[in-house]
Amino acid sequence: MRKIPVLCILLLLIFSGLYSCKKDFANEQYKPITDTSKPDLSTKITASVSGFITDENNKAVTGALVTAGTQSATTDSFGYFKINNASLSKTAAFIKVTLTGYFNGYRTFIANDGKETFIRLRLIPKTPVGTINASSGGTVNTSDGASITIPVNSVVTSSNGNAYTGTIHVAAHWLNPTDSSLALNIPGDLLGIDTAGYLKVLETYGMLAVQLTDDAGNLLQITNGKQATLNFPIPASLLASAPDKIPLWSFDETTGLWKQDGEAKKIGSNYVGAVNHFSYWNCDVSMPRVYFTTQIIDSALHAARNVPVLLTIISPITSARVAYTDTSGFVYGMIPANSDFVLSVLSTCQLPVFTKNFSTGNSDIDLGTIKANFGTYETTVTGSVTDCNNAPITNGYIQLYINKLATRVDITNGNFSYTTLACNDLTATIIAVDNTTGYQSAPQQLTLNTGVYNVGNITVCNSINTNQYVIISVDGASPVSFTTPFDVSSHASYFPNYFYNRISATAIDYYTSDRDTLNIAFTGIDSIGTKFMVDSSNNPDGHVAIQLYPDQYTNSGNININITEYGVVGGYISGNFNGIFGKLNGLISNHTITGSFRVKRTQ
Repeated sequence: MRKIPVLCILLLLIFSGLYSCKKDFANEQYKPITDTSKPDLSTKITASVSGFITDENNKAVTGALVTAGTQSATTDSFGYFKINNASLSKTAAFIKVTLTGYFNGYRTFIANDGKETFIRLRLIPKTPVGTINASSGGTVNTSDGASITIPVNSVVTSSNGNAYTGTIHVAAHWLNPTDSSLALNIPGDLLGIDTAGYLKVLETYGMLAVQLTDDAGNLLQITNGKQATLNFPIPASLLASAPDKIPLWSFDETTGLWKQDGEAKKIGSNYVGAVNHFSYWNCDVSMPRVYFTTQIIDSALHAARNVPVLLTIISPITSARVAYTDTSGFVYGMIPANSDFVLSVLSTCQLPVFTKNFSTGNSDIDLGTIKANFGTYETTVTGSVTDCNNAPITNGYIQLYINKLATRVDITNGNFSYTTLACNDLTATIIAVDNTTGYQSAPQQLTLNTGVYNVGNITVCNSINTNQYVIISVDGASPVSFTTPFDVSSHASYFPNYFYNRISATAIDYYTSDRDTLNIAFTGIDSIGTKFMVDSSNNPDGHVAIQLYPDQYTNSGNININITEYGVVGGYISGNFNGIFGKLNGLISNHTITGSFRVKRTQ
């Protein structure tokens, strides 16, 4: 068995990307199971949901709108959100996440009345893949082998249904079914309603997100009676097991479930199918399902909170699914019927620390309370937190990163304690935040070993850097912000002997250990409202250099810089810039980059 990424969540199916052995569904059939009832999606319960939202580089996204039922929240500077007491479907609760520049994100889960579910979701960027003339039709291809074909005169404007004859801008993203991080990206969960109306668990052979827009960014759709053609590449490792025909499923944004909608045929190393609208599309084999639940506690009878639980199917197929326990140690969801499983509790370093075999039949299964002996794998981080007056903080939290995994821990009466399953010599970062004052502590680096780690007292007496920012947009894409959880170190300086000013800001993302930077050097005087122009031909000392990991840019022409604020040492320098940049990293091309900044002057 290969190592399983612990970031996989919420009973998402993770198949051949984790296991090389995958039996052919055309030859391997399940025992007969008769569906006796269709899913009830109307019955509501009241539950809470929280979690972290990241971008395609696993960096926290700020300002994403998260909706659960009729309630919503916006992700904070750590990418964290929490929605309390939402009215959700008992059978298929889900959240919707929207952010400019990204396809809508969805996560579907089984909610328990009065309980809180924890979620991690990575958004999928809207990658432009080409344009098609609506009057003549055509095909665009993604860089990884997927394609979208639009017939002649088959597109309408979504808002009014009027025929559209201009340029179609196509954004698309193929989701590789063998990608070990698929569970972070996948829309909803791999649960779907088949043509008979029954709820099934799915095994994916690939997904495709597609969006059509006009020149102004307005949404387009396929007109009634027309069909577009989607081409899904089949990874080489799946060709042998891929059936000749496979159901197509589209994601239903009103239920949070996949809906069987057509069929794709295997042609060479691709699945090809016709679709009558655009959203997320999925090539899947469906399986009968049962509801599964258990509670996991340690040898001291403490609930195992928010720990990953791996369910490995060992018969009749070989695949896996992972879930996180809730704050009471419960784990639950839909899993395949008539199958043999191994349940493994995983540590944060991806090692199984407890295992148990079980089997499913045709009925729902509850394993009851499992008392697990985790031995020396339990790690507890504790400490106290005080404010500027050395008083205990009563309204705040700890932002903790262990092995790049973000966790939120509440501060209670000035103290905190968090227990997880870890191993020796794990790198961790801890930040304390006081909700009352809006202050946060400086990030501290820790090296954790199993056992109890007391960090001592953390003083929170520093303002969260809301007054400092760097915001950059490349070619009109969704802006990238240098913000918390980045450790922002910045300075703005004036060097009269060299006749130029310099502004620099470096941001280290503790989630990924990536580094983003902005460096500006320009001639001019210390004055508000002054406009400068960086021109490398006339001013060899002037430059603007940007790194948005892993890409690097430097000015390839004139860069216009507008200084709107220039404070004394200890004050702030603000401004904005725009111009043409060349991309380094072996790929030289012109990109239009705009940006704004406000950084503290240190010299």
